[in-house]
This record gives sequence, C-alpha cells and structure tokens, in this order.
Amino acid sequence: MKRFLLFAAFFFPKLACAQTYHPDFSCQNLPPKNGVAVMLCQNSDAAKHELQFDQTYYALRQIVGKPGWKALKQEVILDENATNQMCGLPIPGDDNQLVPPDGANCYIAGMDRLTAKYKARLSGSALEEANRAID
Repeated sequence: MKRFLLFAAFFFPKLACAQTYHPDFSCQNLPPKNGVAVMLCQNSDAAKHELQFDQTYYALRQIVGKPGWKALKQEVILDENATNQMCGLPIPGDDNQLVPPDGANCYIAGMDRLTAKYKARLSGSALEEANRAID
C-alpha cells in the first residue's frame, strides 16, 4: 500500500494533496484593519472563489475595453461592497474586524452570484476563458 501511495504522490501530485489557493494580493504585509483580507489569506476556499470572480472580471474588462474600465470597476466595487455588507463582513478601517462565524461561506456564495452575474455578459472566447479552470 505504501508503494502505491508513493507512486500516486509522484505521478499524480494533485491527487496526493489538495490545492491551496491564495488571494490576488500578498498576504505578507496586509493593510491594518482589513478582516476580509485576513479571511482570504486564511481561507483557501474563499480565496479560490475570489480568483474565479477575478477571472470573469478580467475577461469582461477585455470586452468593455479601456473606455469601459472605470464604469466596470465602479460597478464591481458597489457589488462587492453590497455582498460584504449582506454577509456582515467588517468594513476595512473600522475598529471591529471580526468576521462572523458563517462569513466565509456567505462570501463564497456571494462571489459565486457575482461571478454568474458578470459571466452572463460574456460570450465566445471571453466566456471560454472565464470558464477555464483556475488551476
């Protein structure tokens, strides 16, 4: 049995250990008073769903082009803030940065909803890119 596990670990490394995800920012020097950033650095699954949203966002950003970047970014910020508020996540800069017990799960569901919302605007190669596995 041990030989099989070593064989599997060598030839199928993704089967031998689970993939770990990190947010699209450095977790080394987090800004002070940012509980959501801390959550994303500590919760691989939440970071994965954030990255999946980012993938869709950047595909859409290519479609809207430079003239549409500012409006798209403003829309995304409003949607993300609404999601965070709905989940009871802390506002960056506030003194209380505690994430509620179900905050990460709520964040994941919210990011999935946003991903679907923005993905609905995509077609063709942009949609293919957004649907590509992030691994």
